[in-house]
Amino acid sequence: MNTETALAQLGISIADLTPEQKRKFDEDGYFVVENVFTPAEVAEMRSEFERLRSIEGEYGGHEVHIEPGAPRLSNLFNKSPAFDRCLSCTPTLAAAAYLLGEIRVYSLNARNPLKGQGQQPLHSDVPRVTPTDWRVVNSMVMLDDMTETNGATRVVPGSHKWVPINVPDVNMAEVKRIEVRPADLVGPQHGVENHDAIAYPKRCQLLPLAQRFGDLGIDRFERMDGKRKNFQAERLLREVDLLRQVIVDLL
Repeated sequence: MNTETALAQLGISIADLTPEQKRKFDEDGYFVVENVFTPAEVAEMRSEFERLRSIEGEYGGHEVHIEPGAPRLSNLFNKSPAFDRCLSCTPTLAAAAYLLGEIRVYSLNARNPLKGQGQQPLHSDVPRVTPTDWRVVNSMVMLDDMTETNGATRVVPGSHKWVPINVPDVNMAEVKRIEVRPADLVGPQHGVENHDAIAYPKRCQLLPLAQRFGDLGIDRFERMDGKRKNFQAERLLREVDLLRQVIVDLL
């Protein structure tokens, strides 16, 4: 069964995207849909998050990543039926099929940055070797309202067209290097938002679910608690060397 047939059985197709959603997706790299789930459905998912967090405690998220200052849960589709409704989320499935063609479910994780914690640098979640090498579609399901006063996500509209930066080492897969040209170092032409946190929110008590659909599976997950600082230092050195070479090329 292919993606088109599977989605048709759910009553979903690319035609469910409005022209404005397609335009925003193509130009900005994202779009926002309000009131996808009812208040009762959101309350049930929030309650299940709290229940699972009380069980997993400091080990929450260990299947993917444990992050100080940002309690996590991973593999939620296999932990509670309360999250199954995310498997048939029309905007996410339509957008994934529109961009990727054939798709499959990748993951559903929760990240809950605490007040004043959980900051992340501007980053891309996965590499992109060519301009059309799209690999995943991320979807954020906000279980708390996201506002400017509680740590709203910073996103750079149009940055999906930039060269990927700060891609987590565990997500590089077969990609050994990402070529950067001088033109890629130019900042955004509009907006001052950045893409940080897991894919979106960073907040004081703001609970998002991060859902991912893609055509590429990343099977190599590692606990890097003791190694992460070394990885970050190595990445920083690589980026410094890269910038130094770009400067030399420009002179």
